[in-house]
Amino acid sequence: MVRTTLLVEPDRDLIDLWTGALRETGHDVVSAQVLAAGIEHLREGGVDVVVVDATTGAAELAPMIDALDRLPDAPPMILISARPDGPELSARIGAAGFLPMPCEPADLVREISRITGGDRRSSSQPALHVSGARTSSPRIPVAALVPPALAPTPADDDAPAFGDDEPTGPGFRPPE
Repeated sequence: MVRTTLLVEPDRDLIDLWTGALRETGHDVVSAQVLAAGIEHLREGGVDVVVVDATTGAAELAPMIDALDRLPDAPPMILISARPDGPELSARIGAAGFLPMPCEPADLVREISRITGGDRRSSSQPALHVSGARTSSPRIPVAALVPPALAPTPADDDAPAFGDDEPTGPGFRPPE
């Protein structure tokens, strides 16, 4: 069975690296460099697992979590982060898995296979399995993740979400 993975990652080079490894093992991949585009892919349907690189924390992830909560059969999410509190953040948002950065392609393939029930095994380092993680049950409410001072208001609906502005950083290349 071909699984479709949504990669939400600002670094185009990582998207290309992870996409190649996933496609070599029979996965379809859709990707987005900004969170808003990732949410749009999610709303279009057909996604079996979501992989999100969290760079700043729960507040940045709130729109993605909200979009997942609105789906009747939401796919599981894997959080990838270099943040020291990444495992705790992953558990708080109800992610099905967590991988620390840097993340090798083989680790990502293995973690996706574990979560989606595949049996492909390859790894250079074990993934951290988040205790209490949920793969199909509802996540905790978005409001519980975001401090009241950062919570969106109705006036924020048109404000750019994380990454809606021009992406920058090492390895950034504009879309072709």
